[in-house]
Amino acid sequence: RHNLLLASERPTLVQHFARHGYRTVGWMPGIKRPWPEGAFYGFERLADDARLGYSGPDVGYWRIPDHAAMELLQAQELNSSPRKPVFAVFPTTSTHAPFHPLPTLPGESAADGDTGSTAERYTRSLRYQFRWLARHLAVTDPSRQVLIVVGDHQPPGGLAGRDASWDVPVHVIASDPALIRRFENLGFTAGLQPSDAALGDMHELTRALLLAFDGRSEHH
Repeated sequence: RHNLLLASERPTLVQHFARHGYRTVGWMPGIKRPWPEGAFYGFERLADDARLGYSGPDVGYWRIPDHAAMELLQAQELNSSPRKPVFAVFPTTSTHAPFHPLPTLPGESAADGDTGSTAERYTRSLRYQFRWLARHLAVTDPSRQVLIVVGDHQPPGGLAGRDASWDVPVHVIASDPALIRRFENLGFTAGLQPSDAALGDMHELTRALLLAFDGRSEHH
């Protein structure tokens, strides 16, 4: 199916935003080998591990801490002026196995992320992720950004439990009341805790984004 997709002319979400005047950026610190297949998605800029401009110390297998990758994205793309609006896709890596060693945030003491079970390491990686994300939101202008945080799958190796649901949360962080209302009309609810009922399969998120950003929404 993946090969058939790459050989098709199916439009992508990236191409849709490009047609509407956005600069499209794939920010991919986890890609450490050639990825010619990435051309299918149509990013104007596709920056992998070697092209992010990171010059700090390597931290584990993934090398580039997520908070550092986000700072580079902010500096190189999101703060550029004058500029077109930017549609950026940033798959984070610090919460991906092996979950250690954990990066250290500026001003914080180093966390011992190499001890404990895999589940404990995974939990600590999530704490790190939420801390740097909160810091990022605290120092950026909320009126100039919409942040969509997606959990792409459950943790591997049974960390979520044998009977755990494969549903994952999607959070929309924005300050535009009209945009928030459109997402609410599509079934999203306020707050950090998702409702028990899933809104649909992962591919349906594309449709929700198109409706919300095109200025339309559907009442359920």
